[in-house]
Amino acid sequence: MTFNTSLRKKPLVLVVDDDLSLRLSIGAAMEKAGFQVIDAENGREGLTLFQSKKPDLILLDVMMPEMDGFETCAAIRKLPEGKYTQILMVTGLDDIQSTERSFEVGANDFVAKPLNLMLLGHRGKYMLRAGQAFQELNKS
Repeated sequence: MTFNTSLRKKPLVLVVDDDLSLRLSIGAAMEKAGFQVIDAENGREGLTLFQSKKPDLILLDVMMPEMDGFETCAAIRKLPEGKYTQILMVTGLDDIQSTERSFEVGANDFVAKPLNLMLLGHRGKYMLRAGQAFQELNKS
């Protein structure tokens, strides 16, 4: 599986967070950095959007109603199309247990709130490059 960017002009990022203002702020920052943005207000909606839109990158809040970020990340990783998708966990919990659990369920990276929106786009681009390199290594 290659990144879906070959089918689109810009990489697609899925922002999953129950806080509307944060979704809008993250979305605006990612659009400014050259991404297309779709968003979901909870993990269940995020999982459905992931399956239908197949984004290149997911910014996933940890604490959400219905299905939290840990459950959502684990569910995405179980799907064949979720194997190489880059997932950045976003949380207000800045403790070692949350960080460890994020990586245990398959996140590629973890960032604590408050977010530096100026750097978020750069981080997303770096994650896509790193994911592409990892994917190419697995092919050889």
